[in-house]
Amino acid sequence: MVRKRELDCFIQARITSKRFSNKVLKKIKKNTILEIIYKRLSLSKSIRKIVFLIPKNKKNLPLLKYLIKKNYKYICGPEKNVLSRYYTAANRFKSKYILRVTSDCPFVDSQLIDQLFIKFLRKKINYASNTNPPSFPDGFDIEIFDFQSLKKTFKSTSNKSDLEHVTPFLIRNKRFKKFNLKHKKDLSKHKLSIDTKEDYIKVKKIFNSFNNILIDYKNVLKKLRY
Repeated sequence: MVRKRELDCFIQARITSKRFSNKVLKKIKKNTILEIIYKRLSLSKSIRKIVFLIPKNKKNLPLLKYLIKKNYKYICGPEKNVLSRYYTAANRFKSKYILRVTSDCPFVDSQLIDQLFIKFLRKKINYASNTNPPSFPDGFDIEIFDFQSLKKTFKSTSNKSDLEHVTPFLIRNKRFKKFNLKHKKDLSKHKLSIDTKEDYIKVKKIFNSFNNILIDYKNVLKKLRY
């Protein structure tokens, strides 16, 4: 078991998606997507802080106002340089270990997070995920890395893709020790993240088939047709 809360969760979010704008503020069971993610993450036994990382611009001002109203912690930074937002947040909160979550994944699961973090600590590695290669459905994505690896990444790359997607440099660099959590069956063909309105309708239907939004991932997987 994880003995203390040492994992800081940073959720990158914006409302300017070209395919489905304002998606993170859409509601399911009277909760916005961001609320669902926050509440599900709050069940984790290893998370110390939950912080939203958002672009610092006028277009995302409604998102900023929403986070302030909800009394959620947040950091504002460059829209395209998401890596900078992570590094700034990690410095601000003196993070030792960081969990990366994206705001299009309302099924993010606390059990998977705690399981992955235990592996991360026991194996004494720099980076762990369940996406390299993927075996869980798209939408269950989680990544954990330590501050020193984030710092090295921030100092070492100016590649546009690295800055926007945060972890590619870390993933491809052999100097970092890595681990990937695999599901017993490859379910990566299933998409449960929200990029379009159609995705939202599909995810909403699954949530509505349960009594509450805190259903664990194993029961969600039972809804999928293998």
